[in-house]
Amino acid sequence: MGKFRVSGITTSFILLLVSAGLVLAASDQIQVSWSELPGLIVGKEISLVLPDTTHVQGMALAVHADALILDVEKTSDSRSHPKGQASIPRSSVSVIERKERNAKIGAMVGSLVGGLGGAALGGRAAWSSGSRCGPGTCGTAVVVGVLAGGGGGGVLGYFAGRHFDHNVTLIRVADGGK
Repeated sequence: MGKFRVSGITTSFILLLVSAGLVLAASDQIQVSWSELPGLIVGKEISLVLPDTTHVQGMALAVHADALILDVEKTSDSRSHPKGQASIPRSSVSVIERKERNAKIGAMVGSLVGGLGGAALGGRAAWSSGSRCGPGTCGTAVVVGVLAGGGGGGVLGYFAGRHFDHNVTLIRVADGGK
């Protein structure tokens, strides 16, 4: 039975994929005044932690002089802050996390890279088991290995890449507590 080794090229390829994913998933931090907030969050999915440590998430509907209007979709304390439209006092808003989904570049790249990598590894693994091959059977084993590896790698690559298709911006509100 043959031994399966990971080559330097495979290792470099994996490191390149991981580092590219970290760049795609980068988060930004900005500081704005309360008056600049509407253009950044209204109509966007946001989340924030309130002074009582409740985490709320939902769609920002409006920003008034004294409050943020949020359609709460998720909450860590449904008794104090139930789902539905809520008015969050300006004094309770200091940091907002805005999540946006980028184009599906990460998912596409992940599928391609995962599929090709899985096909190569599946084919190599099938070829490595060549000591058990008889006439005309090694080709079939390699094809099955390539198809299985490519399919599995493509699916795993898609979900791994999809993770990197999100951009998170932390918005610090300079005068939110006023």
